Amino acid sequence: MCYDVTPQSIIRESLNRIEAKIDHLIKDKKIPIAKELEREYIGVYELALLLKVCQKTVYNWVAKDRIPYTKINRRLLFDRNIVEDFARERSYYKGLLETCMMKRSCRKN
Repeated sequence: MCYDVTPQSIIRESLNRIEAKIDHLIKDKKIPIAKELEREYIGVYELALLLKVCQKTVYNWVAKDRIPYTKINRRLLFDRNIVEDFARERSYYKGLLETCMMKRSCRKN
C-alpha cells in the first residue's frame, strides 16, 4: 500500500484532531467560550437598515467617532449590542427633541 505522507497531510490531520478535541471540550463546557466570540457583528449596510439611516450617515458617524466600531480587513464592523444601546439612546433624544419642538410651536399659537 502507498500512503500519501506529505508534510501538508500530516499537518492537516493534526489540525483536524485538535479541532475535534476543542469542539468536544466546548460542548462539554469544560472550556468557556471567550466573550469576543459570542459577540455578533454587523456591517455598515445592516447598521443603516437597523437605524433607518443612509449608509453615508453611518460613515459620517464613524468619521466623527460618534459610534464605536471595529475595523477588520478594511471593513467596518459594529457590535450589535452596542448598536442597540446607541439606537435606544438616539431614539430617546430624538423623541425629546420632537417633544421640545412641539412645545415651541404650541407656544407660538
